[in-house]
Amino acid sequence: MSEPKPIEFTLTEEEAAAILDPHGEGGQQTLHQHLKDALKGGNRTLSFDDKHLGELIRYMQYGWDKGRGGFQNRLHKAFARSLKERLNL
Repeated sequence: MSEPKPIEFTLTEEEAAAILDPHGEGGQQTLHQHLKDALKGGNRTLSFDDKHLGELIRYMQYGWDKGRGGFQNRLHKAFARSLKERLNL
């Protein structure tokens, strides 16, 4: 069985800026740092393996109603468009 291929998302400048905003405290710090590292140098294409994609979706679910934490809302702002395109929604 072959390894799953990573999924790539190319963010707009505005979407990337949502991720690069300063962050607070919480369990999402590892994911946030991973995303910020990937966006260094003006890169806007992020590659996710199964583990990181799962983390992204789990954290985003808390931002769907726009009433949760700041990081979750920024994830929604940054990735909602790309996920909808990937899922043909």
